[in-house]
Amino acid sequence: MAEIVFPEGIRIFAAKASQPDWVLGSIKIEPVKLINWLKLISPDATDVQLQIRESNSKKIYMCLDTWKPNQDQQQEQRRADTRPSLPMPANPAPCPPPAQFDDDDSIDDIPF
Repeated sequence: MAEIVFPEGIRIFAAKASQPDWVLGSIKIEPVKLINWLKLISPDATDVQLQIRESNSKKIYMCLDTWKPNQDQQQEQRRADTRPSLPMPANPAPCPPPAQFDDDDSIDDIPF
């Protein structure tokens, strides 16, 4: 199993029991630390994948996603990338009009 790499400058916290059900957790970012860590681990990358995991003791944590596809998966992806795209129809169907809402419609179930 690969070594777990924890990101610097970003931390994740589970929701507190006192918070509403729609709060899943929170994230704390220290921009300077995070930017320095990103430059250190991947100076030429356009993106970095992080995973949110649960430990054996049921605590959540964040780590660097170090998964890399094997040779067969890379070849299959290259083949998929070179397949021609479907042609666009000459006269596409018009989009339906936007939905109309009455004053009676309620948005009270939105938690914010």
